[in-house]
Amino acid sequence: MIAFLDRMTDFLNPILVKEVRQGLRGRYFKGSYALTLFIATLVGLTVLVIAGQGSGGDIGQIFFAAIYVCLCGAVLALIPFQAFISSATADPRQADLLALSNLRPRQIVWGRLLATLVQGSLIVSALFPFLGLAYLLPGVDLGAALVAVLTALCYGSVMACVTIAASWLTSNKLLRVLIMAACGIFQLNITFTACALGIAMLEDPAVLQDREFYWALAAFWLHGLAIGGFALVGAASRIGHPEENRSTMARVLTTLIVLAGTALPYLLYAFSPARDDEIQLATTAYTLFFVSMPVALFVTEPEHFGRRVRLQVPKNRVLALLITPWMPGGANGLLLAVILGGIAVFPLILVPAFSVDYGHHLRATLLLVWAYWVITMSWPSWPLSRWSTRLPLRVLSFFFIPGFSFLGMTGPVFLGFLSNQSDWEGGQHSLNPIWGMEEVWRARHEAAEVCAVVFSLALAGLLVNLPRIYRAASRTLECSEEKRRRAKPGS
Repeated sequence: MIAFLDRMTDFLNPILVKEVRQGLRGRYFKGSYALTLFIATLVGLTVLVIAGQGSGGDIGQIFFAAIYVCLCGAVLALIPFQAFISSATADPRQADLLALSNLRPRQIVWGRLLATLVQGSLIVSALFPFLGLAYLLPGVDLGAALVAVLTALCYGSVMACVTIAASWLTSNKLLRVLIMAACGIFQLNITFTACALGIAMLEDPAVLQDREFYWALAAFWLHGLAIGGFALVGAASRIGHPEENRSTMARVLTTLIVLAGTALPYLLYAFSPARDDEIQLATTAYTLFFVSMPVALFVTEPEHFGRRVRLQVPKNRVLALLITPWMPGGANGLLLAVILGGIAVFPLILVPAFSVDYGHHLRATLLLVWAYWVITMSWPSWPLSRWSTRLPLRVLSFFFIPGFSFLGMTGPVFLGFLSNQSDWEGGQHSLNPIWGMEEVWRARHEAAEVCAVVFSLALAGLLVNLPRIYRAASRTLECSEEKRRRAKPGS
């Protein structure tokens, strides 16, 4: 039985077992556990004594709010900070040993996250008796208390992901101190926000009967999960070998986020009485804006395949071409950007979730959103693609993409000021997406001109990048052919 348990622990995650054992024996966990219990007991007794001298009608609500603040402090501050200080980058030699092991980067990252969550669950479990006592007292709404606790636990996991990713950024002690300070400030802001949200729900449980509140809370959770997912993928990419595939997982996660953003208007149609075409347009635009930073990284990646990446290409030529956008490389990243824009836009164009006021203009406006998206990702990546092999130039090219968008919006304004053209000076030009979408949405007299200019620029951006995309597809097919040759007997 003992041998079976040993094999199971190794199967689950060796890092998880090692980190849990090491963490439970460490001073930080023991100190955090004792500190949490001491503060919760002291605060609880103080609240009971003070509130007991009054009417006592809402003593349970006050007691729960006090313990909830302690819970947020433990979940959103102590536990994520523990994830940061337990990072292997604190000792470069330990990081090198992990890199030389047979463990994959995502196993290392997941092991650290699970170990942090296990240790955190032990600390949180110490507060559950206090929360149960608060519920037995008068004035506590069970639904509000449950939603508040789940929100704190959700963002506690997200903060653990963020701090784990931040701890792998560098091994320089000075930079680690600065990163630790930045993470601390971020943790305090999230802690105060979670405390305010939970206390507001406890004071006004009627808000739980509002469907819009649930949509806002779901968006709050989804944003956190997306940020945590990107943090984990970024950490795994950071500690991975340069020859490994450090891009596909991030691309898959980005695709899932876009799919979730595309499905949201249909969920709104099914469960919400508020049906407005503007929700569909705003959701699509915001989804593409949210994933713009990782996509900007994808389109500026180096074009070559590492040795281990070449081995991951399927032998089937059709399958190899189908997965090309999710393989590393800037050209593949541009192809993925075009596909993601299509995923976000074309389902709503073909089958709109609902149509009330401007349904006949919704399709044209959504197409315009896709065209602006293609322009933003294609034109900057075309001249900068040859610089992507050098890291400093790649960083500059990454920042050039939002700079290109800003220049496209403000450049004509400056030219209009110099040439005394009031329309351009006021931001009324086709490169301004806000004005352009408003013109098409309201079907004004310049809508046709806007569509002609924007779609022409999007098509030209794809055409100038067509050689890059062709070379990337040829490279994928070459890797697939090489893998087929190696699979033949006698080769």
